[in-house]
Amino acid sequence: MQEHNTGHVRSTALRRPLTLIYAENYDDKYEAFRMERFYKTAKGKRILKLKLKE
Repeated sequence: MQEHNTGHVRSTALRRPLTLIYAENYDDKYEAFRMERFYKTAKGKRILKLKLKE
């Protein structure tokens, strides 16, 4: 998060400051990337909104 908020990550440099609102832990990078892609889909966004309401 510190790299993102200090502007060292090009993709998020113009959207600072960022605030972490949700995090999940995974055993491997593959599963983490798979879930990141899923949460960017319409269905994933609906499920994430439900999780954030809890």
